Amino acid sequence: MFTISSAQEKQCTILISFDGFRWDYLNRNLTPTIDSLAKQGVRASSLEPVYPSKTFPNHLAIVTGMYADNHGIIQNDFLDDQTQRRFKISDTVEVRDARWYRGEAIWETARKNGKISASYFWPGSELNEEQRHPNYFERYDMKRPYQDRINGVLKWAALPVAQRPDIITLYFDATDTQGHAFGPHSPQVNGAIAQLDSVMASLIAGLRKLKITDSTNIILVSDHGMTDVDISRTIVLENILKGEQYQTEWSGPTVLLRSTNGRDNQIVDLLRKKMQHASVYMKSEFPEYYHFSCNEMIYPVIIAADLGWQVKANALTKKDSVNFDHGNHGFDNHQMDMQGILIASGPAYKTNYTSGTLKNIDIYPMLCKVLKIGPNPNADGKLERIGFILR
Repeated sequence: MFTISSAQEKQCTILISFDGFRWDYLNRNLTPTIDSLAKQGVRASSLEPVYPSKTFPNHLAIVTGMYADNHGIIQNDFLDDQTQRRFKISDTVEVRDARWYRGEAIWETARKNGKISASYFWPGSELNEEQRHPNYFERYDMKRPYQDRINGVLKWAALPVAQRPDIITLYFDATDTQGHAFGPHSPQVNGAIAQLDSVMASLIAGLRKLKITDSTNIILVSDHGMTDVDISRTIVLENILKGEQYQTEWSGPTVLLRSTNGRDNQIVDLLRKKMQHASVYMKSEFPEYYHFSCNEMIYPVIIAADLGWQVKANALTKKDSVNFDHGNHGFDNHQMDMQGILIASGPAYKTNYTSGTLKNIDIYPMLCKVLKIGPNPNADGKLERIGFILR
């Protein structure tokens, strides 16, 4: 599919995200195009997300090489106590406010080094500071047809060499959307997998038509996986903490909590005694391997549900029963159900190479290596953990 070229052409790297595409979705015999791409390049056994295994924290981890603790986007929705402002992915004003984003994304690093970048959707790509967004970008529109997104990328790839992007990002939500609604083992998810394989076929056909496959790297990733959940596996905090005064943030796989009258330690003891199917930690005791205990916006108590279980502050309602998802993510990022994919093919990558599990924070320094630019020294990712997949 991609051949080695001796010509010293300008390389273009296209980083593509399939939201919620679990590592084993590639084993369902639904992805002939992606399978072919992998055989011509590199396939990781899985891609490990950062904690929490949610969409925005992990898309930012991929492009900054930082844990959520450090790049600042600790969830899809969180409160800044100091300003009483809330980051929420549905709030375009906040999503575009650069103050939330503490990491340096690959397009920022590229611009600092005279490289051209473009994004046809990616969390964090729409910031309202000129030097902090790609040279070319589209504002997110979930309803934008997938073929329109592909055509937009191909239009950038067809620009004259001096204007052509060195790196392009591209995003699709299908497997995440269907996974939440119907669960990872559903026919609807299988349909989304097949749809995304067709997306890749269309993109590759377009690159061939432009005669630039020999100078194009394609990196296909996902931000996290998906697991089955059921309303019967819900833990309700108010049933356990009657009489306590506290505030919570979030619901689902992870809940943050703080006492409003100085009883954090007592609440932790009570939860540990009475709650099953979840682990309870003081923030200061949260295991170091999660890299999720330094950010000041994280509450003093962290409740982490077991895989497939969810935590809710208040009693379930009829609305909950109607709208309850059949699939979710956000659990322990080391669980296999939370793992994603990484496929890389093109002149920068080895051929017919399979690796073990890779970490998504290491993608950023790898991209810098491919672009021949120096990475942000504050990044947590390390080239030595992933550089072996490069040619």
